[in-house]
Amino acid sequence: MSSSFVAKIMEHAVKLEQKTFHDKLDVLTMKLSEMEVEMFQLAESKYVHFHPNFLTGQSLIQKVHDVQDEMATIEKTWNTQVKGQLSLSTGEFHNLNQELSAAKTVHAGLAYLADIYELLETSARSLESKKYSQAAVTLLKLEAYMKQPLIEQNDKITILAAMKTEFRIRFATLECNLSDLWHDLLKWTVKTSPESSNGAATLNEISISVTCNGSDSSELDELVEGLYISNLLSGKMKAFANMFQEHVIPLILDNVHLNITLKTLKQTKTLSIRCHDVQSSDTSQESAKNYPTGEKMYIHIFGNLMNILDYLQKLFLHVEYGRNEATTMLDVSSASETNSTSSSFSKGTLMSLLGQSVSSWLLDLLQKTVLAKAIPSSAKDLAGFSEVIGVTQLLQDQLLKLRFIQPDNTVLMQYVQNINILFANKKSQTTLEKAHSLMTSDLHDTVAVAEDKPIGEWPPLTRGGVKKSQRLDSAVEHQLSDNTLRMPKCRISENIQTLMMLAYETLCEATESSPECATQMFYAVRNMFELFYHVVPTYHSQNFEAFPQIAALHHNNCMFIAHHLLTLSHQFAPKLPSPDNKTFVDLIEKIRRSGVEVFLAQLNRQRSLLLEYLGGADGFGRMEASDLP
Repeated sequence: MSSSFVAKIMEHAVKLEQKTFHDKLDVLTMKLSEMEVEMFQLAESKYVHFHPNFLTGQSLIQKVHDVQDEMATIEKTWNTQVKGQLSLSTGEFHNLNQELSAAKTVHAGLAYLADIYELLETSARSLESKKYSQAAVTLLKLEAYMKQPLIEQNDKITILAAMKTEFRIRFATLECNLSDLWHDLLKWTVKTSPESSNGAATLNEISISVTCNGSDSSELDELVEGLYISNLLSGKMKAFANMFQEHVIPLILDNVHLNITLKTLKQTKTLSIRCHDVQSSDTSQESAKNYPTGEKMYIHIFGNLMNILDYLQKLFLHVEYGRNEATTMLDVSSASETNSTSSSFSKGTLMSLLGQSVSSWLLDLLQKTVLAKAIPSSAKDLAGFSEVIGVTQLLQDQLLKLRFIQPDNTVLMQYVQNINILFANKKSQTTLEKAHSLMTSDLHDTVAVAEDKPIGEWPPLTRGGVKKSQRLDSAVEHQLSDNTLRMPKCRISENIQTLMMLAYETLCEATESSPECATQMFYAVRNMFELFYHVVPTYHSQNFEAFPQIAALHHNNCMFIAHHLLTLSHQFAPKLPSPDNKTFVDLIEKIRRSGVEVFLAQLNRQRSLLLEYLGGADGFGRMEASDLP
C-alpha cells in the first residue's frame, strides 16, 4: 500500500516537472517569435529604409544574448532531467524534442543576424573614429561570417540580402576613404626644363610631399595598417614604385650632381631632388674639369641613391605594416579568397615593399650602367678596383639596413668580386669593337713595311720556355738565312697595321694578367682574326671589284697578318697559361686564301678587260710597218 502511494507521488512530481519544462519552452518560443519580428523590422528599417535606430538595435542584441542563456538552461534541463523521464512516452518525447529543436533553430538564426548587425555597427563606429585597421578587420571577419550559410537558400532571406548589400557598401566606403587619404597624404611634383633643340624636355626637379595630421604619425600608421589589412597597400606601393622607377632613378643616373633636401612646413614634409646643371653655373669651366669620369661616377651615383633612400625612409617609408594585434584577428578569414593575397606578404615596412617591386630591376640596372663603367680598361688599374668593391659593400649594407633588399641578396657584391672575369669580358669586348671598327674603315691609306724592324717586334722569350731536351744541336751548327721569315718590302693598309699592333698589345697585357683573364684575352685576339676573315671580304667586296689597288692591298694585308700569325702564339706561349690549343696556325691558310682569291679575281677581271679591248681592235692584225715609228 505504501509503495503504491510513493509511486503516485513520484508520478505526480514528474508531471509537474514536465509541465514546468513545457511552460518554460512555450515562454521561450514566444520570446523568440517576438524577437524574429523585431529583428526583421530593425533590419528593414535600417538597411532598407535607412532609418537610424541605434538604441533599438542595441536592446535587441542584448535580448538575443539574454535568450541565449535561457536556451542553455532549458537545454541542460532537457538533457539531465526531462529526457530520461519520457522514455516510456514516445509521442510526448517527440513533440517536446521538436519544439526544442525549433526554438534552437530560431535562436541560431537570430544570433546569426545579431552578430552580422553588431559587426556592421562596429565597422561604422571604427570608420567614423578613423580606426581604419579595426574597421578593415571587422569587415573581413564579417565577410568570412557571411560565407557560412545559415540555410541552404540564404539569398531568399530578404533582410540577410539587405545586410550583404550594406556590407558591400561599407567595404567600398572604407576602400574609397583609404584611397582618398593616401592620395591626400602623398603628392608628387615633377618639373621639367623647356624643350631642347631635339624636342625633348629634360627632367630637372622632383618633389615628394607627405602630409600627416596631428603631432605624431599615428594617423599615417593607422592608414598604412588599414590599407594592408584591406589588401590595398600592395597596389599603392606598386604605384609609388612605378613613379620612383620612372622619375627618381633616371634623375640619379643621368645627373651626378644633385641637390637633395628634406624640409618641414607645419604638418608637411617635402623631399626635393634637384638637378644641378654644371654647365650653367658661373664656374662652369672649373666644374667641368672636376666632373667625374665614367669610372668614378659610381661614387656619386651610389651616394645620391643612398641619400635619397635614407630621406624617403625618414619621410614615410619607415612605417611598418602588420605590426599590431589586429592582424592576428584575420586568422579566422585567412583561408578566404579576399585575404589570401594579403596574407602572402610578410610583415615589414613600406621600404621593404618598395624593394620588393624595384630592387631586382634597380640592382641589374646599377650593374649594367654604373659598375660596368667602373671596370678598369687595363690590367695595371685592377689594383684600384678595391675602392669600387668597398663603395659597393657600403651600398649593400645600407640597402640591407633599410630593408630595401633581403639578407640573402648579394647580387652587387657577387658582381664586383668577380673582377677577373669582368675585366676579361670588358677587355675582350673592347678589343673586338676596336678591331671591327678598323676592319670596316677605308683601306686605301697605306704604310710601308720595313725589312729591318717589322711591325710587332718579338718580345724576348722567357728563359726555360722550351725544354732543353727539345733544343736541336743542329741549330747552332747551321746558320739560317737572313731572309728566313722576313716579310718582303710592300705596302699595307694603315688600319691593318693598327689592327696587328692591337693584337700584340692585347697579348702583352694578357701575359701580365691572371690565368682566367689571359685565356679569355688570348681567345679575343683569335676571334679578332676570325672576324677579319669573315668581315673584310664581305664588307669591302665592291671596292675589291672596282679598284685593283684595293684588291692588291687586301692581298698584302692578308699576307702580312698570316706572316705574324705564323709565330705569334710561339712568342707568347711561355708567358701564357698552359697551351690547350692556343694557336693561330689554323687561321693562316684561311687568311692567305682570302687574299689570294681576291687578288686572282681582280687579275682575271683585268685580263677579261684586256681581252675585251683587244677584241674590239681586232688584235694587232691591222697594224702596218709604215705606221710604226
